[in-house]
Amino acid sequence: MKLKLQILIILLVGSTLTLRSQVITVNPAFPTSSNSVVVTFNADKGDMGLKDYSGDDVYAHTGVITDKSLSSSDWKYVIAPWGTFLPKAK
Repeated sequence: MKLKLQILIILLVGSTLTLRSQVITVNPAFPTSSNSVVVTFNADKGDMGLKDYSGDDVYAHTGVITDKSLSSSDWKYVIAPWGTFLPKAK
């Protein structure tokens, strides 16, 4: 019984630390189609490839897979094809 409790505590602490160290966070956590979404990229996490970057040429290429998607790579609601750098994607 004591070992099970220790394992449970380790799992809970580990999952809490994992949640706090995400590179990308979304607010609200469960967005709906009728609300705005704020996506935050934390450059101090992950491989830190953008840490201390001072330029302004960072783009977010986004889209979603929907029931209208023909495959797992058929993204819908993209603002531009991959490799196209529009100002509204900055």
